[in-house]
Amino acid sequence: MIRARIFAALLLVGRGTVRECAAVEPVPHAARIELEKDIARLEAKIHASLPEFESEQHAWEAEVLQAAAARSKTAPPQVPPRIRAILALEPTEREPAQREELAAYFRPRSKTLGDLTRQLAAKRATLARISR
Repeated sequence: MIRARIFAALLLVGRGTVRECAAVEPVPHAARIELEKDIARLEAKIHASLPEFESEQHAWEAEVLQAAAARSKTAPPQVPPRIRAILALEPTEREPAQREELAAYFRPRSKTLGDLTRQLAAKRATLARISR
């Protein structure tokens, strides 16, 4: 990617006073727009209904519920009270908003979406860095 470079320049400050400015390397507008498009594409993939993700989430739900019911020596995964309340409901009794909240909680923990989640985090970090 070609970036425009503005090298250290001399800036006139006040009357006849000259100071050196730090070098600035602006990111082209097109590069920022492309990065935003990549982020939108990754978000769409992550939020798409994937059978692998759904299967993995159902297995996780069963594991959490089983661990909580057995109260085994191994501590059940730490789950916020609101998520535990949703898990306590039968899947068919959950409201769409509850299903989405549960999926949103599980997405970052998903092995299926792990690579996409890492890519998204990297793109967001890059966008934040160049938007300063």
